[in-house]
Amino acid sequence: MKRGNSMDDADVFRIVDRAINKAGSQSAFASKVGITRSALCKQHNAKTANGYTDEVLLAAGIQRIQPPVEYYLMDEI
Repeated sequence: MKRGNSMDDADVFRIVDRAINKAGSQSAFASKVGITRSALCKQHNAKTANGYTDEVLLAAGIQRIQPPVEYYLMDEI
């Protein structure tokens, strides 16, 4: 099941990129988040949503929500 407001990696990358540009520079955004510019660059260059820490995503206005755990009955153990 896919939520109507879910995003793919490209969407997340664009939103974080826009937040960096809005801050004025990677250094300014990294300072806002509380990480080094090199740590931000590593995350941003990964180009996947999983590459970003929750702090970077929150600073860009994105909240990561993990799907609930599912359990299945097994026929035999």
